[in-house]
Amino acid sequence: QTTVTNGPGTLTFWWSVSSEPGYDYLEFYLHQILQNGRISGEVNWNQQTFNMGAGSHSLRWRYVKDIGFSSGQDRGWVDQVSFVPTSVVQPPTLVSPRYLAGGSFGCEVIGSPGATYVVLGSTDLQTWMPLFTNTAPFTFTDPLAGQFPSRLYRARSGR
Repeated sequence: QTTVTNGPGTLTFWWSVSSEPGYDYLEFYLHQILQNGRISGEVNWNQQTFNMGAGSHSLRWRYVKDIGFSSGQDRGWVDQVSFVPTSVVQPPTLVSPRYLAGGSFGCEVIGSPGATYVVLGSTDLQTWMPLFTNTAPFTFTDPLAGQFPSRLYRARSGR
């Protein structure tokens, strides 16, 4: 048994059992709740996948044996347990704005490293035009900024 504390993410594991069919089981519990698909009998290795939300998650595998007969190897196995957090893309932030020689405007775009962001420009806060796309962090320069009475900038995720 274990606890995963960095959700959301995907839990995967492989399991197998060699037991008395219909009486002895290998089970998986998530938050002390038996999940569907407990296995019994002669079950070869197969992979299970569970998508989990944010927060802490208690995980438990249990082999349940009746007091009757034994069959097979009378045991279960769990292997290659893996939890992969879902990457959360941070919203972009425009930092260090500066006006440059010749009427250009520049800034840095920060967010989740490697995430794709689009810088948009507007002169009226109604119509936004994509100006530049790149992966964070990056420097954005608008050489046409000086051609407008005012120009506003924002960034959004590029996915």
